[in-house]
Amino acid sequence: MTELSLSIFNSKRVLRCRQLSAVLLAVPFIAAVVRQIFSGSDWSAVGARLCPLGCVMLIGGILFIQWIMDVRSGLVDGLVNCLGLRRKVVVSRVLCGVTIFAAQMLVFVLILSIRF
Repeated sequence: MTELSLSIFNSKRVLRCRQLSAVLLAVPFIAAVVRQIFSGSDWSAVGARLCPLGCVMLIGGILFIQWIMDVRSGLVDGLVNCLGLRRKVVVSRVLCGVTIFAAQMLVFVLILSIRF
């Protein structure tokens, strides 16, 4: 239960930044629009394969930078000392990443389901 609470906390921290939220939504949106525009060519399949990879790399980079900033500020040390296990903090970060990735893929699929 602690992991879920920390995951929600991390997700809120990531989504609180407007520019970051815009970038997180822009990647699947751009990939879906490109796929719709080039639906008859090979670029369509390439875009569909690269979108999840790009989203995972973006989320991984964001969470890694957030982790480094939390270590420097002492938040991670406080959480580890309070919770007792570093594993809970790491699992919460993974859950946060999976949640954001699922939301991005939902946006991607919804845009693909809309016919222009």
